[in-house]
Amino acid sequence: MYRQRRIAWWRCLAINCLFSVPAGATEALQKADEFAALPDINRLRHERPATAATFVLVQPVLNGVALDASIFVGKRGRDVMLPSAFLAENNIQHTGAREWLNGQAFAVASDLSSMQVTLLEDKGAVDIDCTAGCFETTELSVQRRKVVEPSQIAPGAFINYDLFAQIGNDKDTFGGLAEFGLFSNAGTLLANAACSNSSSAPSCLRLETSWTIDNPKSAHRLRFGDAITSAAGWSAPARFGGIRWGTDYSLRPDFVTFPTPSFSGEAALPGSVELLFNNAQRFESGLPAGPFSVSDLPVVTGAGTAQIVVTDMLGRETVISADYYTAPQLLKPGLAEYALETGFLRQDFGTRSNAYGSAFASGTYVRGITSGFTAGIRAELSADHQTGGITTGFANKALGVVETAAAVSNVRGQTGTLVDIRHEWRSSSFSIGSGISVASRHFTRFGQERVAPRITARSFVSYNDPGLGGASLSWTYRNEQSGDKFHSAGFRYAKSFKSISVNVSALHIYKPASNFVAALSLSIPLGSRTTASVGTEYDGNHMGGDVRYRRSAAAVGELGYDARIAIDGVDRYEAGAEYQTHYGDASARFSKVNAREAGRFTVRGGLGFLAGKPFMAPPITNSFAVVSVGKEAGVHVYHDRQMVGTTDSDGKVVIPRLRAFERNTISFEAEDLGLATSFDAVDTVITPGLRTGHRIAFKVKQSVNLMANIVMQDGAPLGPGHQLTDLASGKTIPIGRNGRIYIADAQPRMRLRYDRGGKRCDVTLDVPKASGDAPYHLLGEIPCINRFEDRI
Repeated sequence: MYRQRRIAWWRCLAINCLFSVPAGATEALQKADEFAALPDINRLRHERPATAATFVLVQPVLNGVALDASIFVGKRGRDVMLPSAFLAENNIQHTGAREWLNGQAFAVASDLSSMQVTLLEDKGAVDIDCTAGCFETTELSVQRRKVVEPSQIAPGAFINYDLFAQIGNDKDTFGGLAEFGLFSNAGTLLANAACSNSSSAPSCLRLETSWTIDNPKSAHRLRFGDAITSAAGWSAPARFGGIRWGTDYSLRPDFVTFPTPSFSGEAALPGSVELLFNNAQRFESGLPAGPFSVSDLPVVTGAGTAQIVVTDMLGRETVISADYYTAPQLLKPGLAEYALETGFLRQDFGTRSNAYGSAFASGTYVRGITSGFTAGIRAELSADHQTGGITTGFANKALGVVETAAAVSNVRGQTGTLVDIRHEWRSSSFSIGSGISVASRHFTRFGQERVAPRITARSFVSYNDPGLGGASLSWTYRNEQSGDKFHSAGFRYAKSFKSISVNVSALHIYKPASNFVAALSLSIPLGSRTTASVGTEYDGNHMGGDVRYRRSAAAVGELGYDARIAIDGVDRYEAGAEYQTHYGDASARFSKVNAREAGRFTVRGGLGFLAGKPFMAPPITNSFAVVSVGKEAGVHVYHDRQMVGTTDSDGKVVIPRLRAFERNTISFEAEDLGLATSFDAVDTVITPGLRTGHRIAFKVKQSVNLMANIVMQDGAPLGPGHQLTDLASGKTIPIGRNGRIYIADAQPRMRLRYDRGGKRCDVTLDVPKASGDAPYHLLGEIPCINRFEDRI
C-alpha cells in the first residue's frame, strides 16, 4: 500500500499538481494513478487560456444529496472548476467557455448560472447548490411516434361472395354480391359487383373498381379508379372516377393529428414523473433534475383535467394541475392535410355500371396555424359547376370549439353563397353543441343537383353520470328553398341496473305534420353469447310491443339463432339461424308480416390465393393472414388475445379481419400441443397494408423422447455410470441403473456404441413416429450386439 501511494505521489509531482487524498481511501489512490497518466495538464484546446491548478478528489453533494462516484475538481485561487463530463451526466447546462486540462474539459463554477459551489477540502467534498434553472430541459413525449413498418406482403388474390335467395308471396329473388381483390407490393386492386334477377335493374352491375398505392411513412395515398371526393365544412362528398392523391392519416393510426396539451415544470432532484387524466394514470417515467416538459399526451377529446405528479429521490411530491380542451377537428401547428382529385363525376351509382358525367378537378388544403386555430381552403371546378370556400376552426378550454365556413357556388351563371357556424363543448359528463347554416337561393353543392336548404339549424345537450345514467336532448330545424319545413325535438335516456340496460327515447315532429313517437326497451344478458330484450313503442296511433331473443355464433362450429315477435298495428314474426365454418357461414331467416310470408337464405365466404396456394375462408373483409401451426390440428389461434378459430387437419386457419397499418398480435394455445412437441415462439406481430394477405408459419416440431434398458447378449444390463456414443453425432448418452438410457429428440434410426474395459458392442434403435400424446416412448430391453472380439 505504501509503495502504491509513493508511486502515485511521484507521478503527481511530475506533472506539477497536488492531490488532497482522504486518509485510507483506496479509490483515491486509483483515481490518482488514472489522472497522473493523462497528457500534459497545461495543454489548451479552446477559448480560455489555462493556468496551473491544483486538483482535489472529492465526493459531489448535489442539492443536499451525496452522489456515489467521486470526481476531480480543479482549484485555482478562488475559482472552482467542475468537469464538463460530470455536468453533462447530471443534466446541468453549460454553454460558456471550457478549459482543457490534461485532456479533460472543465467549467469554471462562477460561469454557471443559477449555481453555488463550495469546496470543502477538509471533508473531501464539493457542495453544489443548483436551482432548477441551471439544469437542461428534459423533453418527454408520452406517445413515441415510431413509424410502424408494414409486414412483408405475399402477392395473392381473393374473392368474396354473398349469395342469397328470397322466396315468398311476391316474386322470388335470387342474386349476390362479389368482390375481387389483387394485392402485392405495388398496391391493392379492388373491384365489386352485384347481380340480381330483379326486373327493375340489369342482371349484373359493376359497383366500384380502384387501384390504391399507399405510403405509410409519409401518410400519402394515391388511388386510381372509383373514389369519393374530400369534403369541407360546407361541401358534400361525391363519387367520381379518376385519380385522387393526398394525405391520409389513417395510414398512421399511431399518429395524433390534433393538438394535445403539454405541461412543464421543474425538478430540483432526480426522481419520477406520473401523468394522471381525470384521476386515471396514463404515463410514468424517470426524470432527471431540472426543467421538464411533457407533450403528446394521450388525452380523451373534449375538456378534462390533467395532473403531473413529480416525486424526487427523497420522496417529496409536487403536483401540477391544469385544465385542457382538445378538439379532433383541429390540426397540430404546422401539420397540413391536403388532397387533389380529378376525373369524371359518377352518375346513377347502384343502377348503372359505367355512367360518368362531366370532367372536374378539385383540391383541398387545411393547415394547423396554432395549437388553437386551423384554417383550410377548397375549390371544385367543372365546365358547368364551380364552388369554392374557406373553413376555420378555433378552440380553447373555456369556449370549446367554434367552426366557421363560407362558400360560393356558380352553376350555369347562377351564383349562390353559404355561411355555416358550429359550436361544440364536450367533457366526460356534459356536452353541448349547436350550429346554423344559411344558404342563398342558388347555392348548390358540387356533385348535387338540388339547391341547399335556406336554413339548417341544430342543437344538442347531453349529460352522463355513472350513477344516474345518460340523457340527451336534441333539436333540428330545416327550411327548404321551396318553403317546406322540418322541425323536431328528441329525448334519449339510457341506464344500466347491474346487468340490465334500460333505454327510453321520444321524438316530437312539429312539421311538416305533428306526430309523437316514443319507445322503451330493456336488454337482459342471459349468458356470454345470449341476450333477450323486451320493449314497447308508441307511433302516434298505436301502442305496440316487441320481444327478441338472440344467441350469437362467436366461433367456428357454433350455431347462432334469434327470434322476434312485434305487435304494433302490424304483426311481425321473425326467426333465423346462422352457422359458421372455416370456409364461410350460412344463414336462414323466415318472416311473416301480417299475411305475407317470406324466407331468405344466404351463403357467404371467401376464396383466396396466397403464395401459390389456394384456400377457402370466411369473408375477407379486411387484411388477412394464413396461419399455420406446423401440421397440428385443433390448435386455438388468437388475434390480440381474442380466439378467432382453430387449425384444420393441415394445421392451418385463416384470420380474415386484421387491422390495416396497425400492429396485430397473432398467437396460439401452447397447451393444445402434445407434450412431445417443441416450438420456437407462441406469438408474433404483423402489420398489414390495405386488404393485403400474409403468411404466418409457427415453427412446431414433434420430438420423440424415448427410454430403453440396454442389456448384453447374455441379458446382463450395462453398468451404471458408463455411457454410449451416438455414431452419427458423436454425442454421449449416460447409462443409469439397470442399463436405463434416456434420449431426447431421438432420430428415426440410431446406432449407439458401447466401449469400456475391453468390451465393445453396438445398439440399434428403430424409433417410432412422433406422438403428441405421450412425453416419451418406452422401448423395453434392447440388446447390445457384440460385433467385435474382446480386447486382450
